[in-house]
Amino acid sequence: MPNGFFSWDRQTPLIKGNHREITQCVVIFLEKKPDLFPQVLDGVITALPPPAHGNSAKELLILAEIARLLQGVSVDNFKKVEKKLRTVVKNRVR
Repeated sequence: MPNGFFSWDRQTPLIKGNHREITQCVVIFLEKKPDLFPQVLDGVITALPPPAHGNSAKELLILAEIARLLQGVSVDNFKKVEKKLRTVVKNRVR
């Protein structure tokens, strides 16, 4: 039975093809419901692979998604997630 990374890697081409559109849908959703940003970001962060699989296609897609979501976030909502986001980035940088 293949491991989780192998299964993910086989799906990468499919996800890459739709990722931008899906992220844009989330951005539009957050424009209408900005108070849900912390919960959405939590969900995105939980999808990150372990740091041992750093620079994987999945990690790069998710980091790009986080960057895109942060472009439209208010200062108040950013302050709600700043500590968690710093921890995530710190754990990813070696």
